[in-house]
Amino acid sequence: GLGWRPMFITYKSGWLAQVEAVKQALADGWSRLASGSILQAQIGTAEEKTMPGGLDPIAMKGLKGKTLTDCKGKGQQTKVDALNWALGCVGGAVAAHYKWQSTAAGGAYFVVLPTPEHVALGDFREIKKRLRERYKASHMSVACAAAHYAVLLADEIRRQRASKSRWLSFRFANLFYFALVQAGQQFKVGSGGSFAVNRLIEFASGGPAAAKALEVWDYLFRVGGLQGEEEVAATITEFVLQPSLRTYEGHVKAFLRRALRKGVKGEHLYDNDTVLEVMRYVGD
Repeated sequence: GLGWRPMFITYKSGWLAQVEAVKQALADGWSRLASGSILQAQIGTAEEKTMPGGLDPIAMKGLKGKTLTDCKGKGQQTKVDALNWALGCVGGAVAAHYKWQSTAAGGAYFVVLPTPEHVALGDFREIKKRLRERYKASHMSVACAAAHYAVLLADEIRRQRASKSRWLSFRFANLFYFALVQAGQQFKVGSGGSFAVNRLIEFASGGPAAAKALEVWDYLFRVGGLQGEEEVAATITEFVLQPSLRTYEGHVKAFLRRALRKGVKGEHLYDNDTVLEVMRYVGD
Protein backbone atom coordinates (compact mmCIF):
# COMPACT_ATOMS: atom_id res chain seq x y z
CA GLY A 1 0.00 0.00 0.00
CA LEU A 2 2.97 2.37 -0.06
CA GLY A 3 3.11 5.05 -2.74
CA TRP A 4 6.37 3.98 -4.38
CA ARG A 5 5.23 3.96 -8.00
CA PRO A 6 3.55 7.40 -8.17
CA MET A 7 6.39 8.96 -6.19
CA PHE A 8 8.85 7.67 -8.80
CA ILE A 9 6.43 8.36 -11.70
CA THR A 10 9.01 10.38 -13.62
CA TYR A 11 11.26 7.28 -13.83
CA LYS A 12 8.53 5.39 -15.75
CA SER A 13 9.39 1.66 -15.83
CA GLY A 14 12.54 2.33 -13.81
CA TRP A 15 10.61 2.98 -10.60
CA LEU A 16 11.38 -0.47 -9.18
CA ALA A 17 15.11 0.22 -9.53
CA GLN A 18 14.62 3.37 -7.45
CA VAL A 19 12.88 1.37 -4.72
CA GLU A 20 15.87 -1.00 -4.65
CA ALA A 21 18.19 2.01 -4.41
CA VAL A 22 16.24 3.19 -1.35
CA LYS A 23 16.64 -0.23 0.29
CA GLN A 24 20.36 -0.29 -0.49
CA ALA A 25 20.96 3.21 0.87
CA LEU A 26 19.16 2.32 4.11
CA ALA A 27 21.18 -0.88 4.45
CA ASP A 28 24.45 0.98 3.82
CA GLY A 29 23.57 3.70 6.32
CA TRP A 30 22.06 1.50 9.01
CA SER A 31 24.85 2.20 11.50
CA ARG A 32 24.18 5.96 11.25
CA LEU A 33 20.47 5.35 11.80
CA ALA A 34 21.03 3.00 14.75
CA SER A 35 23.34 5.47 16.50
CA GLY A 36 20.40 7.76 17.24
CA SER A 37 22.37 10.87 16.28
CA ILE A 38 20.80 13.69 14.30
CA LEU A 39 21.30 13.19 10.58
CA GLN A 40 22.47 16.26 8.73
CA ALA A 41 22.06 16.32 4.98
CA GLN A 42 25.36 16.21 3.10
CA ILE A 43 25.44 18.36 -0.04
CA GLY A 44 28.13 18.11 -2.70
CA THR A 45 29.16 14.53 -1.98
CA ALA A 46 30.00 11.97 -4.63
CA GLU A 47 26.95 9.91 -3.67
CA GLU A 48 24.39 12.74 -3.68
CA LYS A 49 21.05 11.96 -5.30
CA THR A 50 18.23 14.06 -6.75
CA MET A 51 14.91 13.93 -4.94
CA PRO A 52 12.18 12.35 -7.12
CA GLY A 53 9.75 14.67 -8.88
CA GLY A 54 6.77 12.86 -7.39
CA LEU A 55 7.94 13.90 -3.91
CA ASP A 56 9.65 17.23 -4.54
CA PRO A 57 8.45 19.16 -7.63
CA ILE A 58 11.50 21.42 -7.39
CA ALA A 59 13.57 18.41 -8.43
CA MET A 60 11.87 18.30 -11.84
CA LYS A 61 12.88 21.68 -13.25
CA GLY A 62 15.06 23.44 -10.73
CA LEU A 63 12.11 25.47 -9.50
CA LYS A 64 12.93 28.00 -6.79
CA GLY A 65 10.27 30.69 -7.17
CA LYS A 66 6.78 31.07 -5.73
CA THR A 67 5.11 29.52 -8.77
CA LEU A 68 5.88 26.04 -9.93
CA THR A 69 6.15 26.46 -13.67
CA ASP A 70 8.14 29.60 -14.43
CA CYS A 71 11.72 28.36 -14.15
CA LYS A 72 13.30 25.96 -16.58
CA GLY A 73 16.94 26.17 -15.57
CA LYS A 74 19.03 23.03 -15.24
CA GLY A 75 21.42 22.02 -12.52
CA GLN A 76 19.30 23.47 -9.69
CA GLN A 77 17.55 20.32 -8.57
CA THR A 78 17.25 19.43 -4.90
CA LYS A 79 20.10 17.02 -4.18
CA VAL A 80 21.12 15.32 -0.96
CA ASP A 81 23.27 12.44 0.28
CA ALA A 82 22.00 8.92 -0.35
CA LEU A 83 20.86 8.14 3.21
CA ASN A 84 18.77 11.30 3.64
CA TRP A 85 17.45 10.79 0.10
CA ALA A 86 16.29 7.29 1.08
CA LEU A 87 14.69 8.51 4.32
CA GLY A 88 12.88 11.24 2.40
CA CYS A 89 11.58 8.69 -0.09
CA VAL A 90 10.33 6.43 2.72
CA GLY A 91 8.58 9.38 4.33
CA GLY A 92 6.96 10.29 1.03
CA ALA A 93 5.86 6.71 0.34
CA VAL A 94 4.23 6.50 3.77
CA ALA A 95 2.75 9.99 4.09
CA ALA A 96 1.94 11.30 0.59
CA HIS A 97 -1.41 10.68 -1.07
CA TYR A 98 -1.43 10.44 -4.89
CA LYS A 99 -4.89 10.82 -6.40
CA TRP A 100 -5.41 10.36 -10.13
CA GLN A 101 -7.77 12.99 -11.51
CA SER A 102 -9.15 13.20 -15.04
CA THR A 103 -8.76 16.67 -16.54
CA ALA A 104 -9.66 18.41 -19.79
CA ALA A 105 -6.06 17.95 -20.92
CA GLY A 106 -5.96 14.24 -20.07
CA GLY A 107 -5.14 13.66 -16.44
CA ALA A 108 -2.97 14.54 -13.47
CA TYR A 109 -1.82 13.26 -10.12
CA PHE A 110 -2.98 15.52 -7.30
CA VAL A 111 -0.30 15.09 -4.64
CA VAL A 112 -1.05 15.89 -1.00
CA LEU A 113 1.78 15.58 1.51
CA PRO A 114 1.02 16.22 5.21
CA THR A 115 4.17 16.66 7.30
CA PRO A 116 3.85 15.18 10.81
CA GLU A 117 5.75 16.82 13.67
CA HIS A 118 4.88 14.36 16.43
CA VAL A 119 2.97 11.31 15.22
CA ALA A 120 3.78 7.63 15.61
CA LEU A 121 4.45 5.96 12.25
CA GLY A 122 1.96 3.13 12.82
CA ASP A 123 -0.75 5.59 13.83
CA PHE A 124 -0.15 7.71 10.75
CA ARG A 125 -0.45 4.69 8.47
CA GLU A 126 -3.78 3.93 10.14
CA ILE A 127 -4.93 7.51 9.45
CA LYS A 128 -3.91 7.21 5.82
CA LYS A 129 -5.81 3.96 5.45
CA ARG A 130 -8.98 5.50 6.88
CA LEU A 131 -8.66 8.62 4.73
CA ARG A 132 -8.24 6.54 1.59
CA GLU A 133 -11.70 5.08 2.23
CA ARG A 134 -13.29 8.55 2.54
CA TYR A 135 -11.25 10.61 0.06
CA LYS A 136 -12.97 9.60 -3.19
CA ALA A 137 -14.63 12.74 -4.57
CA SER A 138 -13.58 14.40 -7.81
CA HIS A 139 -11.92 17.79 -7.41
CA MET A 140 -11.74 20.80 -9.68
CA SER A 141 -8.14 21.63 -8.71
CA VAL A 142 -5.26 20.39 -6.60
CA ALA A 143 -5.99 23.15 -4.06
CA CYS A 144 -9.53 21.84 -3.74
CA ALA A 145 -8.21 18.30 -3.28
CA ALA A 146 -5.78 19.50 -0.61
CA ALA A 147 -8.45 21.44 1.29
CA HIS A 148 -10.77 18.41 1.30
CA TYR A 149 -7.93 16.16 2.46
CA ALA A 150 -7.14 18.62 5.28
CA VAL A 151 -10.78 18.55 6.45
CA LEU A 152 -10.84 14.74 6.48
CA LEU A 153 -7.45 14.61 8.23
CA ALA A 154 -8.65 16.99 10.96
CA ASP A 155 -11.87 15.00 11.37
CA GLU A 156 -10.02 11.68 11.64
CA ILE A 157 -7.65 13.07 14.27
CA ARG A 158 -10.67 14.43 16.18
CA ARG A 159 -12.22 10.96 16.19
CA GLN A 160 -9.05 9.29 17.39
CA ARG A 161 -8.46 11.88 20.12
CA ALA A 162 -11.90 11.12 21.52
CA SER A 163 -10.90 7.52 22.23
CA LYS A 164 -7.09 7.59 22.56
CA SER A 165 -5.49 10.08 24.94
CA ARG A 166 -2.03 9.79 23.33
CA TRP A 167 -3.44 11.53 20.26
CA LEU A 168 -3.80 14.76 22.22
CA SER A 169 -0.06 15.39 21.80
CA PHE A 170 0.03 14.65 18.06
CA ARG A 171 1.08 17.62 15.95
CA PHE A 172 1.28 18.33 12.24
CA ALA A 173 3.05 21.19 10.48
CA ASN A 174 2.24 22.04 6.88
CA LEU A 175 0.26 20.21 4.27
CA PHE A 176 2.04 20.56 0.92
CA TYR A 177 0.26 19.97 -2.37
CA PHE A 178 1.07 20.07 -6.08
CA ALA A 179 -0.06 18.56 -9.36
CA LEU A 180 1.84 16.31 -11.75
CA VAL A 181 0.16 16.91 -15.09
CA GLN A 182 0.43 14.32 -17.85
CA ALA A 183 1.66 15.72 -21.15
CA GLY A 184 1.99 12.91 -23.66
CA GLN A 185 4.33 10.35 -22.12
CA GLN A 186 5.81 12.86 -19.68
CA PHE A 187 4.65 14.50 -16.45
CA LYS A 188 5.07 18.20 -15.82
CA VAL A 189 4.65 20.21 -12.64
CA GLY A 190 1.32 21.97 -12.23
CA SER A 191 0.19 24.40 -9.56
CA GLY A 192 0.87 23.87 -5.86
CA GLY A 193 1.24 25.43 -2.46
CA SER A 194 1.22 24.77 1.28
CA PHE A 195 -1.27 25.05 4.12
CA ALA A 196 -0.66 25.29 7.89
CA VAL A 197 -2.97 22.41 8.79
CA ASN A 198 -2.54 22.51 12.59
CA ARG A 199 -5.00 25.39 12.88
CA LEU A 200 -7.72 23.27 11.30
CA ILE A 201 -6.80 20.26 13.45
CA GLU A 202 -7.10 22.28 16.65
CA PHE A 203 -10.42 23.73 15.44
CA ALA A 204 -11.69 20.17 14.99
CA SER A 205 -11.19 19.52 18.70
CA GLY A 206 -13.81 22.14 19.62
CA GLY A 207 -16.61 19.70 20.38
CA PRO A 208 -19.86 18.69 18.63
CA ALA A 209 -20.28 22.02 16.81
CA ALA A 210 -16.82 21.72 15.24
CA ALA A 211 -17.55 18.12 14.26
CA LYS A 212 -20.76 19.32 12.59
CA ALA A 213 -18.85 22.00 10.66
CA LEU A 214 -16.39 19.40 9.34
CA GLU A 215 -19.32 17.23 8.26
CA VAL A 216 -20.87 20.15 6.34
CA TRP A 217 -17.55 20.97 4.67
CA ASP A 218 -16.97 17.35 3.66
CA TYR A 219 -20.44 17.35 2.08
CA LEU A 220 -19.69 20.55 0.15
CA PHE A 221 -16.42 19.17 -1.22
CA ARG A 222 -18.25 16.06 -2.43
CA VAL A 223 -20.99 18.18 -4.00
CA GLY A 224 -18.37 20.46 -5.52
CA GLY A 225 -17.03 17.57 -7.56
CA LEU A 226 -20.27 17.39 -9.55
CA GLN A 227 -20.71 19.15 -12.88
CA GLY A 228 -22.17 22.63 -12.47
CA GLU A 229 -21.11 22.96 -8.82
CA GLU A 230 -17.77 24.64 -9.43
CA GLU A 231 -18.74 27.71 -7.37
CA VAL A 232 -19.43 25.55 -4.31
CA ALA A 233 -16.04 23.84 -4.67
CA ALA A 234 -14.12 27.06 -5.27
CA THR A 235 -15.60 28.96 -2.31
CA ILE A 236 -15.28 26.19 0.29
CA THR A 237 -11.68 25.60 -0.88
CA GLU A 238 -10.77 29.25 -0.47
CA PHE A 239 -12.43 29.44 2.94
CA VAL A 240 -10.73 26.35 4.37
CA LEU A 241 -7.28 27.34 3.09
CA GLN A 242 -7.63 31.09 3.80
CA PRO A 243 -10.20 31.62 6.57
CA SER A 244 -11.33 35.25 6.76
CA LEU A 245 -14.56 37.22 6.80
CA ARG A 246 -14.25 37.73 3.04
CA THR A 247 -13.83 34.05 2.20
CA TYR A 248 -16.49 33.06 4.74
CA GLU A 249 -18.98 35.41 3.10
CA GLY A 250 -18.19 33.97 -0.33
CA HIS A 251 -18.63 30.44 0.95
CA VAL A 252 -21.96 31.18 2.68
CA LYS A 253 -23.42 32.97 -0.34
CA ALA A 254 -22.50 30.10 -2.66
CA PHE A 255 -23.89 27.59 -0.16
CA LEU A 256 -27.20 29.48 0.08
CA ARG A 257 -27.52 29.76 -3.70
CA ARG A 258 -26.96 26.02 -4.00
CA ALA A 259 -29.49 25.30 -1.23
CA LEU A 260 -32.14 27.49 -2.88
CA ARG A 261 -31.48 25.95 -6.29
CA LYS A 262 -31.42 22.25 -5.39
CA GLY A 263 -32.12 21.96 -1.69
CA VAL A 264 -29.88 20.61 1.08
CA LYS A 265 -30.84 18.03 3.70
CA GLY A 266 -30.95 19.19 7.29
CA GLU A 267 -27.93 17.14 8.38
CA HIS A 268 -25.81 19.07 5.88
CA LEU A 269 -26.88 22.54 7.03
CA TYR A 270 -25.31 24.78 9.65
CA ASP A 271 -27.21 25.27 12.91
CA ASN A 272 -26.73 28.22 15.29
CA ASP A 273 -24.01 26.55 17.37
CA THR A 274 -22.12 25.49 14.26
CA VAL A 275 -22.17 29.00 12.80
CA LEU A 276 -20.67 30.36 16.04
CA GLU A 277 -17.99 27.67 15.97
CA VAL A 278 -17.15 28.41 12.33
CA MET A 279 -16.69 32.05 13.25
CA ARG A 280 -14.05 30.89 15.73
CA TYR A 281 -12.17 29.34 12.82
CA VAL A 282 -12.47 32.64 10.97
CA GLY A 283 -11.10 34.61 13.92
CA ASP A 284 -8.35 32.33 15.25
